[in-house]
Amino acid sequence: MQNLSEALETISTLFEQSVDNVVIGKLHISSKVSRKGVDMYKDKLKSGVTLDPVRVVKHPKEERYAVLDGNHKAHAHKEMGFLEIKCVIYRDPFGFLYFLTEQGMLQPPAFITDYFRIPLKRIGDNLRNLLMPETSNTSKYHRYLVFVCSIYDFLISFRTAWLDYCSNTSFSCFINIIPEG
Repeated sequence: MQNLSEALETISTLFEQSVDNVVIGKLHISSKVSRKGVDMYKDKLKSGVTLDPVRVVKHPKEERYAVLDGNHKAHAHKEMGFLEIKCVIYRDPFGFLYFLTEQGMLQPPAFITDYFRIPLKRIGDNLRNLLMPETSNTSKYHRYLVFVCSIYDFLISFRTAWLDYCSNTSFSCFINIIPEG
């Protein structure tokens, strides 16, 4: 058991992380983003909401970073003229994770954001408003209706995604990934 815990500790130090501001010009931001997702974060920035840090992988030898999680936030910051963005920085001594991230292999397609991530985020935000009335100045009945409507929106979004899948439009990229039988 001692060897296993030592091995896990060694592995965790290989990919150690830190939090710091990074110049946006040094980020490789994926282009596989949803316009709706970028606009959602721009609206949050305009209203003064503090966003969670973007997660990036540092190039093993150069002062470059690939966005692992937070491409929509990074695009929103860039489009609004920010020079820096707060990041959780993962060190990648071998460059493999950096390469996968830079090539966009870990970024889902934009339709996943449009059909699933944004509607689910909206449900979470509305549930938070329903359960924490101090965050909203509207009646509980109104907050409940907004929450129920966000669930309905998600179901409509899911139905639309399913219809797209059935007609082989947006989801055709999965056809070769899903094994037959």
